[in-house]
Amino acid sequence: MDASGNLYGTAEYGGASGDGVVFEYSPSGVIQVLASFNGTNGANPQAGLVMDASGNLYGTTTYGGASNDGTIFEYSATNGLTTLHSFSGTDGQNPAASLIFDANANLYGVTPGGGPSGSDGTLFMYSPTGTYTTSAVNFQTLASFSATSGGNSPAGGLLADGNGNLWGVTTYGNNNNGSIYEVPLYGVSGTITLPGCVNPAAIDPPQALWIEFWEPSGASEPYFTETVMLNSSGGYTVAAPNGSYTLHIKGLKWLAKNATGVVVNSQTVTGVNVTLLDGDLNNDNVIDLNDFSVMASAFGTSVGQAGWNPIADINCDGTVNMTDFNLFSPNFGLMGDPVP
Repeated sequence: MDASGNLYGTAEYGGASGDGVVFEYSPSGVIQVLASFNGTNGANPQAGLVMDASGNLYGTTTYGGASNDGTIFEYSATNGLTTLHSFSGTDGQNPAASLIFDANANLYGVTPGGGPSGSDGTLFMYSPTGTYTTSAVNFQTLASFSATSGGNSPAGGLLADGNGNLWGVTTYGNNNNGSIYEVPLYGVSGTITLPGCVNPAAIDPPQALWIEFWEPSGASEPYFTETVMLNSSGGYTVAAPNGSYTLHIKGLKWLAKNATGVVVNSQTVTGVNVTLLDGDLNNDNVIDLNDFSVMASAFGTSVGQAGWNPIADINCDGTVNMTDFNLFSPNFGLMGDPVP
């Protein structure tokens, strides 16, 4: 409803092409079709609309668009109907629930199908203002669902709490009975430099790096822990709810490093950059003779050979040799940062 008391909604069918409409209903009882969908610009909207501070309307169509997988659209009195994003399957498919805004005017929603898992659905963000631009159309898939990891086919709208988290439900998964899920809106990003690693994106094993989020309250354990997947330049992004944290960043062959004073407050914190020193091969946060023994046992081996140990492959090139030893030896005797 706008300030004048007009109501706005969508109809799944009807209009000039039979593919649905955006309509207005006035307090005097007059209904007016504002825009008609035609397949190319979307088809068959099944959800309600949300309005921004300027009176522009936003919603989704379940079908239509470039791949017939649905769209995100905007309607304004000035520009009429604009397709903001066409879903392609891999980024989601057939949205049928209303969008919500966050405090920064970003839109969030779910699709019951599509995504990297195939047909299990996605949670997405679209930024009309470009605040969190991640592609030419400001679209980002925040999470993909999987029947084997808590739930699939998210249904219904989303709810946002006061701590920067989104909540919703899935129709299936969790023994096929559905689930309730939580996804942080914001988080932390930066670069983790691994001095000897030739390709941070090819760390073996892939789950060899993690970040513990500690709250400044004398807790005996971290608030939560996130596995970190780096890109080829060492960049990372992890989700986190609003709060003040010390990050304890550690890996299976690197000494720990702390990043203090990280405050997530309704936006992603960028530039949290650290360098991890090589050589903690037994993961006790000290580089000593025990680590040397791990390297010696695997020395001279390559991937697939007897005795191969990826932890001893400090430079991530698939072979344990003098290059790895030369990266290891300067750090002998060093200790990593302790847990906060």
